[in-house]
Amino acid sequence: MKPNTSRLSAITEKVAEAREPSRELFAEVWFATTGKQHPSIKVRFALFMEAKAWTDAALITAAHALPEWGVVTRAGP
Repeated sequence: MKPNTSRLSAITEKVAEAREPSRELFAEVWFATTGKQHPSIKVRFALFMEAKAWTDAALITAAHALPEWGVVTRAGP
């Protein structure tokens, strides 16, 4: 599937101009970049949004949008 570059450019501008994170903006990025996901992943993302856990939401988005990058999301030393 070829990405919609004009849509991604518009979202990139919105992110750059945002004064703070928001559920709406994260959701727009999520749906534009991750494609179809397993329901359990969607639930985790929704929980992060509800808790305003922006860093966790960003990490799960990156991990699923760019699986070949091998994003590691773990806590601790």
